[in-house]
Amino acid sequence: QDLSEKHGIKAHLTVPAAQDAKAEKYSYSQVRDAVRMGDMPLAEKILGRLWSVRGTVQEGKKRGRTIGFPTANINIGNILPPAAGVYAVEVATHDGRLNGIANFGHRPTVDGSGLLLEVHLFNFNRSIYGDILDVDFVKMIRAEKKFDGLDALRNQISQDCEVAKVILEKRLLG
Repeated sequence: QDLSEKHGIKAHLTVPAAQDAKAEKYSYSQVRDAVRMGDMPLAEKILGRLWSVRGTVQEGKKRGRTIGFPTANINIGNILPPAAGVYAVEVATHDGRLNGIANFGHRPTVDGSGLLLEVHLFNFNRSIYGDILDVDFVKMIRAEKKFDGLDALRNQISQDCEVAKVILEKRLLG
């Protein structure tokens, strides 16, 4: 609006700036802080939509499928990294929108190297290597942690899936 007035153009704003309860305008730095802390509901409130990541599914070491939770591995590149941890997610695929959980982090239980986004889709069993996914982060379930072996990890992932299903169902029901 300021630029258009400076150049003699009349502008009409049709979308008001997002504001908090005190009528203070939100800023991009507030979105960054919310994402870095894993506060996805706040990021969504500020953005007016879920914070999301788009990336290509790459082949991994296939450890997830050996413990019953196959994952789509996505390198998120040089974008703002969310807090390391497990999230309830909604994912746009060629098959439509699907629910799942995602782990973003270093994968300390399996001595992972580098940051990676791993997405497990519920009720889905198809090869999607090379597909582009849009992963919408709904809510953080827990911070990333190291477990005492794959059995403990498998048990925790099972619990995380149940928590995510409740979160996503509540979101669907409003």
